[in-house]
Amino acid sequence: MAEIYGIVSGKGGVGKTTIVANLGIALSRLGKSTLIVDADIAMGNLELFFRLKETPVTLQEVLSGKAEIREAIHKSSYGVHVIPCGSSLQGFLRSDLERLNHSISRLPTYDFILIDNPTGLTKYSLLPLKAAKDTLLVVTPDIASLSTALKLKIAVENAGLKN
Repeated sequence: MAEIYGIVSGKGGVGKTTIVANLGIALSRLGKSTLIVDADIAMGNLELFFRLKETPVTLQEVLSGKAEIREAIHKSSYGVHVIPCGSSLQGFLRSDLERLNHSISRLPTYDFILIDNPTGLTKYSLLPLKAAKDTLLVVTPDIASLSTALKLKIAVENAGLKN
């Protein structure tokens, strides 16, 4: 059974996606089978970190019912598997985040699954956390980051999730 972590932040620019990418690479190098899911279906860019150029099937296709989640898994040159979010406006508009939890339950076995969540406190940032067992909250030591992180922490706890 995979350890599933949702990685979140209250605001952009705190390094959340960089942490997700590097944590995934580190776990992979330790011999742990690791999958990173870019759940930021509106503004994600994890495929850029891993230089994934040809990704005809992404999370957007999965969440719109056009593909199975296994088809969206791409192996990076770093050994970690990645499900990129996709980048089209039409794909975003067709995506139903309610499908994410069910789709993740259909994944092959991994030691770790890291979900790179959208920034902020919206349904788009909270729905992917339903699939996670725990959350990691990324902050920087500035008042705006800490303020938004506190709001997000409370929302995560109110949803019954662990920080």
